Amino acid sequence: MLRQGFAASLTVLGRPSTAAACSEALAGGSKVQLLVGPRCAAACALYQPTAAAARPYAASALESLQEAASKIRKAAASSAEAVKAAGSSISHAPDAVYNALPKPAQQLVNAAQMPGAVNRVLSLQLTAFWQNHGNAAIALGAAGACYGLWRALLGASSVFVDVGGSATGGMLAIAASGVAFGYLYLRRRYTIDPQAVYRLAMYRLNTHPGLLEVMGAPLVGSHVQASVLTGGSLHFKGLRPRLQSKRLQMIFPLKGAERRGLVSLEAKKRHGHLRFVLLAVDVPSVAGGEQRIYLEGGPALYERGGVLGVLREPFIRALSMDEAFLQEDEAEDAAEARERNAAAAERSRQAAAKRPQPLDQGGGMYFYERAMLWAKQQAARVQQHPEQQKPLAAPAAAAAEAPAAAAAGGKA
Repeated sequence: MLRQGFAASLTVLGRPSTAAACSEALAGGSKVQLLVGPRCAAACALYQPTAAAARPYAASALESLQEAASKIRKAAASSAEAVKAAGSSISHAPDAVYNALPKPAQQLVNAAQMPGAVNRVLSLQLTAFWQNHGNAAIALGAAGACYGLWRALLGASSVFVDVGGSATGGMLAIAASGVAFGYLYLRRRYTIDPQAVYRLAMYRLNTHPGLLEVMGAPLVGSHVQASVLTGGSLHFKGLRPRLQSKRLQMIFPLKGAERRGLVSLEAKKRHGHLRFVLLAVDVPSVAGGEQRIYLEGGPALYERGGVLGVLREPFIRALSMDEAFLQEDEAEDAAEARERNAAAAERSRQAAAKRPQPLDQGGGMYFYERAMLWAKQQAARVQQHPEQQKPLAAPAAAAAEAPAAAAAGGKA
């Protein structure tokens, strides 16, 4: 930009410019036009500004740059001041809220922030309230989150389309699904599943070369487990809530191709990640006794608190009673089978007693049964063949002929 009133315009032409056009543009005085074309090297070479003409342009350009730099510095300074002011206002926001509270509330906040008996009592009261009404608070928060998400979806959709009744119900279902998914995600992030810990421990045990060499591959666990779950509760330190990490201490037997062992572990979930604090296996040694192999942690962590040691003795006793428990279950199964057979026999006897008995055993017949029986007998007599009646008369004839034969023999 030239302050002397010169204006420079760059025009791209599709046709070649000539030397006459360039000279005419230079002679214009108030307006300089540089015509550029694909074959205008000679015409463009005519424009050669002198040093006297270039000096005012350089001075004006320098002044313009300095002025722009000063404006940029002022804008940066003002932006920094604005950012500082915003930060100070945000930092002073709690103070403003504190000043807006009544005097009893200010005294309560001061007592909660100072260590002492009041702080402990207030923390206990808040913890007790959460333990008693935590589920209701979670349900109320989930309902509020569902309503807020539903209203946000309606507002976003109404910008583009006209939302009807069915679409409103669908968005409510989407909001409820989103809140449920978020609850399940948080629950999985901050809770410990004993079966998940067991599966991860078995993976670590089956991929440890030293343990596989001692016990023999593959390693098989058991569903018989003893575990203690601690932590994971919400407690308050003053007015600030804190979520304690959950810990799981577990013992379960381990069986290999060559030896058996007992696994002791301690796992915790921190920031959604599950990690083992202690993972040890007690294996019987050749010299007698047991040898403890540590995959994670050490003896200090094993002896800390004595929880695993307390779980170990009753768990071993329960495992030693496994055979006795199996025999007891078999005896109970046999007794139940005998009871089922006796009940089935009694039901059969009662059903047989209810059935109609034959006439020779004192049984009776209904009138229609007697009529049907008489009809069957008469039909059998009518259909009987004469040849089948002869053998029935033969004994009578033989009995009549016997005295006659005896008399004839006496005469002789």
